[in-house]
Amino acid sequence: MKEFENYKTAVVSTAHLPEELAAKMEREEFVKFNYAKISYGFLIWIPTGDLDDYLHEWPEEIRPLMVEAHKQGCKFVDFDQGGTVYDFRTWEW
Repeated sequence: MKEFENYKTAVVSTAHLPEELAAKMEREEFVKFNYAKISYGFLIWIPTGDLDDYLHEWPEEIRPLMVEAHKQGCKFVDFDQGGTVYDFRTWEW
C-alpha cells in the first residue's frame, strides 16, 4: 500500500492565543486566516513558501509563533488546551 502524505504540526498551548481571538474563532466570526475548531482548541494552517503575502493575516500577537512554526517546517499549528507553553507571549483566560 502506498504511504499517506504527512504534515508536520506544532502543538502549543491555547495560552498562546489571546482570549478575544479564541472567542472570535469559537463563534466562527470572520478572521483573515484559515483555521478549524477542534475538540480542545484550534488548528491554524500555515502556507508553504514565502510568508510575505500572509503575515498581515495573522494577528500581531500570534505572528512570531506562526513564523517560527513555518521556519521549523510545520504546515499547521494546533493550539491545544493540553499543549506545551513555549517562549512566546501567553494570556491567562
